[in-house]
Amino acid sequence: MRKNTEAVFSAWLRQMPLAGTSISTDGMSIFSYRTAILSRSGNHRYTFNQKKYSSTTSRQQSDLLFMLGNHQMLNLVSYVNQPEVPPKQASMFEEGA
Repeated sequence: MRKNTEAVFSAWLRQMPLAGTSISTDGMSIFSYRTAILSRSGNHRYTFNQKKYSSTTSRQQSDLLFMLGNHQMLNLVSYVNQPEVPPKQASMFEEGA
């Protein structure tokens, strides 16, 4: 786990701003570069963006999920931007294909 991610997560828990190199928080959301990957959505609920952007963002997302689990917060998280499942392609053996 990277120290910058831990420091930013800790600041986010305290609702304090903190900027690292590629990860930062304004106290309400955590950003990878300029993309929000974890946000407060009210009433002790959180929104986690799990869309894949880069290897750095993927690592940060993984680290944040681990830290959320350590703080027993995973049950309070809603997930957005789930990876899309490609539509089933018609098989050449299916009728009408």
